[in-house]
Amino acid sequence: MKINKKISIISILLIIIGIALIVSTVSTTEGGIDSFNYNIKRNVYSSVELLPNNFYDNNNVISSSYPANLINKINLNYVYNYSGNLSSNYSYSYNIKAYLVGNYNDSEVWRKEYDLLPTTEIKKGKSININDNISIDYQIYKNLVNQYNYDTNITTDSYLLVQMNINGSNIIDSSSENDDNNVINDKIEVKIPINNYVTSVENTYDKSSTGTYALNNKIDNNRLIIIVTGSVSILVAILLILYSLRNQELTQVEKYKRNVNQIEKDYSDLIVVVTNEPDVLTLKKMYIEKIEDMIDIADQNKVNIIQYEVIKNRKTNLYAIIGKYVYIYTITSKDIK
Repeated sequence: MKINKKISIISILLIIIGIALIVSTVSTTEGGIDSFNYNIKRNVYSSVELLPNNFYDNNNVISSSYPANLINKINLNYVYNYSGNLSSNYSYSYNIKAYLVGNYNDSEVWRKEYDLLPTTEIKKGKSININDNISIDYQIYKNLVNQYNYDTNITTDSYLLVQMNINGSNIIDSSSENDDNNVINDKIEVKIPINNYVTSVENTYDKSSTGTYALNNKIDNNRLIIIVTGSVSILVAILLILYSLRNQELTQVEKYKRNVNQIEKDYSDLIVVVTNEPDVLTLKKMYIEKIEDMIDIADQNKVNIIQYEVIKNRKTNLYAIIGKYVYIYTITSKDIK
């Protein structure tokens, strides 16, 4: 059964357009990427303000080590950057805390917490960029450690942990907003010995790190519209094809019935309609192409024509049985010859 040529062309175009639209949205987070790759850079720059002394011409020094008794303040500059390969909106906050820790025989015996910088919240941003400063009054902590050692009569190995804490989340445009991977918890920490003769700022953090995680893809409105449009295009094409086939089938049935009715009407005096197929297995079959020839054979031999519907609404055979021969004419939807 052939499909209408015009409908065939339209259907093929609709299917191609539909598939192209759907494929364009498959595995898309920008450019077909379905994972988030992030890069983190951390750094702490330090400098020292010395107490008035007769040894250093400049009381502001940048060096790897400092004589502890001459230190007035240690200035720390925290730099933090978090960025990714996909368009994102970040919400984050950060603070700076200090922990004065005293150890004795490799065991922690006391700890005191200080809030050096209250939590700062950043509502939105395309990346996380932090650049903030804090000043450590070194002698205050050194005097406190000396007092503790004097009062407890023990000599502790004490140090100050200065820690920037970063907390937040990044909502990736092409990912689910409640994706657990989007949560950011990070810190930059330095360690400053307190009761050493010479003090240096020790970094306890990784300066850079990278990572990746798969996205829980979500369909944004634009992608959803494209997918729906593509699906509807394919569905319409399928419906057009089914409609064309159905119409053709109905047309074929109508032609078939018209042919049967016409022959029954024109030759009603010769035709006998039966519901069981005639037994012609032992007879020699002769197939007739024209209805007029079939009628002539029946007239000349004074026999009736047996009509039996072989396939409902599709095919009917006319039989003229004469001796050892059976003459067969088939009625279908094709024009009657």
